[in-house]
Amino acid sequence: MRKRRTLKSFLRKGRHRFLSLIKEKPCPVCRHAGRFESYHLKELLDFIADKEFLKAYKASRGICLPHFFILQDGSPAHENFPVLLQAQQAIAQSLQNTLEEFIRKQGGDGFKKQTFLPACRR
Repeated sequence: MRKRRTLKSFLRKGRHRFLSLIKEKPCPVCRHAGRFESYHLKELLDFIADKEFLKAYKASRGICLPHFFILQDGSPAHENFPVLLQAQQAIAQSLQNTLEEFIRKQGGDGFKKQTFLPACRR
């Protein structure tokens, strides 16, 4: 009778073979997600110049750096890329200002500790 191998045993003993299979054939879910990621990033560039969309985008946290770099590498000549770049820079500057204020109020540069949130002030 043949002994059944557990998943743990399989991964330990057949790890190299398993990794080569993974590299050979990408996961269908990952492939599908990658296709839609590209689609949505292109849509972002296409719509970012729309006034209402841009206003909502600027009020958001923007996109993460990895996705921004994908757009920067893949679509730097897109007519709306400068609009996205300017919006991302404004969002990043706002984050930096918030962090600097937080550090200042926590006594990071010699100031007396203060409550960070305005709602907490009495």
